[in-house]
Amino acid sequence: MPQALESVNRAGRMTPLRLAVDENGWTRFASTGLSSVDRAIGDVLAAIHAAVTAGSWSRLRVCRDPSCGWVFFDRSRNRSGVWCDMAVCGNRAKARKYRARRRSRRS
Repeated sequence: MPQALESVNRAGRMTPLRLAVDENGWTRFASTGLSSVDRAIGDVLAAIHAAVTAGSWSRLRVCRDPSCGWVFFDRSRNRSGVWCDMAVCGNRAKARKYRARRRSRRS
């Protein structure tokens, strides 16, 4: 976690952002980077700030399936979501667990 935090802070120091205020008084950060990579990093940093400010950052999760790597928004009532998609990653995990139980019963 400290390494990830340092990476985000380093990107923040290197990426130009500007504060924008709309007609309703809402604020947001916008990237002013010249390269497409700088703009993309700036957009990610702005999204992180918006999620923290809105209180939704704690609902962002990394899919538990190590081969997936997706980040998803946990919409579960009790904040217990672990897979980005129950029909894909969740199903694969449950199938692996089922096959492992069957193998252990056979031996």
